[in-house]
Amino acid sequence: MKSYKIISLILLTLPICWVAFRVASNATGKGLGELGHQYEVHYDFNVRTDGNYWIKTFLPENDHRQKIDFADHAVEYQVDRQNENVLARWDGKTDGLKHINLNFSFSGKAVEYDISELIVYEPYFNLDPAGFLSPTAYIQSEHPGIRAVSDSLKADQKSLKDILKSFYDFVFDMPSSGTNELTDALTALENNEASCNGKSRLLVALCRSQRIPARMVGGIIMETSDKKTSHAWVEVLVNGSWVPFDALNGYFAALPAHYLQLYKGDHFLITRSSGVTFDYQYKIREQRNNTFTKGAIIDLWKLSDTQQVPLRMLRVLLLLPLGALLIGILKNVIGFKTIGVFLPVLISIALIETGAVTGIILFSVIVFLVAGLNHPLTRWGVQHTAKLTLLMSAVVIAVLVTTNLMATTGAMKASTPLFFPFIILTLVAEKIARTIDEDGVRPALEMYAQTLVVTLLIFFVLNAKFIQDFLVTFPEIIISFAGINLMLGKWIGLRVLEYPRFLNVIKAG
Repeated sequence: MKSYKIISLILLTLPICWVAFRVASNATGKGLGELGHQYEVHYDFNVRTDGNYWIKTFLPENDHRQKIDFADHAVEYQVDRQNENVLARWDGKTDGLKHINLNFSFSGKAVEYDISELIVYEPYFNLDPAGFLSPTAYIQSEHPGIRAVSDSLKADQKSLKDILKSFYDFVFDMPSSGTNELTDALTALENNEASCNGKSRLLVALCRSQRIPARMVGGIIMETSDKKTSHAWVEVLVNGSWVPFDALNGYFAALPAHYLQLYKGDHFLITRSSGVTFDYQYKIREQRNNTFTKGAIIDLWKLSDTQQVPLRMLRVLLLLPLGALLIGILKNVIGFKTIGVFLPVLISIALIETGAVTGIILFSVIVFLVAGLNHPLTRWGVQHTAKLTLLMSAVVIAVLVTTNLMATTGAMKASTPLFFPFIILTLVAEKIARTIDEDGVRPALEMYAQTLVVTLLIFFVLNAKFIQDFLVTFPEIIISFAGINLMLGKWIGLRVLEYPRFLNVIKAG
């Protein structure tokens, strides 16, 4: 018993001490909160022409939520300021193919604004030299159709937040279009469908129609990929501050850390001279934080960078031991009863891919479908293996129908990665069927409710970007999880949820 405690203590404390040493060896003074959200961005432009050419693109700037560091470039470019924006311009002459590169690093932080309900809506009737209230060719804020929708959504609401929420919900609920074509505000309204640029222009138009200053913002969503697409969102002037809204991806008065802002206003990211053959690509790579590499037993960031091991796969792999530890605490110490031991961990990881709402809906559909079909199949005397096969087919059909319904109504994005989550969620059917056979329908549904609570608790922990980056940076901490689990293995006390049942016995003792 003594050796058991010693081993548990060593497993628990040794990795924690090692992580503390690595943090203390941090030479740059950066904190743990700065892990992740760091990217290298490469603009690759290819120009083919016989003669003179010019290329212009917007350059990002440092502000309260993003930090930019430019690399040295072999090709010189001229920097111009255009109102609130900065542009790089390349001028030259070539008789063939010309390669132009622009490289910089980006690190960002998430922002969220709390718009007070007490801010009363007051239309701006001041002069509009910057054009934040005026209609444009693509933002037709004075068109009768847009004006009618804006008036209807505003109705008699007095709070600015309520009005903005009505505008935002209207645009957010509009089905998303995968097109990269330019869509103006009126076309987005008439088609009831738009991509990021169309939705953003419509939201700006609705605001300007009520004399609320609003503007477009353009940039790129950072992720390790090679892409040609940029992104657009909206900023609204609230109490002297420009507050962001993304009606495509669901950010109300907030912006995530991986949004790179390049320009303000309704512009094209790249413009060029006519008569040239032009191609471009943004190469984006998430970078590891070099601050904590000293003393690393295994550098997973480097493994991902140099060996092309997918970072998402490494994160999922590292989340499994943490999820298992949480299950041990929630079951052995708190007293939750779940369907399966590690099934809530797998479902939580599936929710990270699908989103919490989508995953919970699919999970609930599977539970109630299996519960509903199990009784007649059992009454008919269908053998266990055949019953599971029938239930699996029914689950797949139900999941496909539910997914199609959610996708067509805009409740789920078409780009949501679903293969891995579907495998997990369909395997839930066997566990549920076995639980119903062994314990009955009512106990199984009670376990479903507790499984749902446990799954959500684990999901909110595992979904935290800081925790994911911490595990990738300090994977040795997993050994500490083993030490805690060894200690939990000797837990013989009452579970927290058992105290009400044994309260009288405890008092009598």
